[in-house]
Amino acid sequence: VLRFPYKTNELNTAVLAGTTKLETVTGAAIGGDGKELLLRTYTGIFYWKRNNGESAEVALQREAVSIPPALEPQGEAIAFKTDLKGFYTLSENGGLPLTLRLNYYARN
Repeated sequence: VLRFPYKTNELNTAVLAGTTKLETVTGAAIGGDGKELLLRTYTGIFYWKRNNGESAEVALQREAVSIPPALEPQGEAIAFKTDLKGFYTLSENGGLPLTLRLNYYARN
């Protein structure tokens, strides 16, 4: 965990705040309003909405909503859209001759 506000003129030190039951987490995102969390693995996308006053560490201990990902060769990156109306994923190609696609998941 890196605590806000972040330092801009010196080193920020991350502190281990806990662990997750998920294996091989390849990407993570927090919504611009701080209320939503996404974790990405090679085979899944997992979503949490934080309760008022709840830390991300506590939220991640609850059961996630599982979102089926688009078929990607090596799912790595995840990020919320700035208006929070959805999120994006992107893969690495692992040296394969593939054209990679930026996938968009609109909010239901």
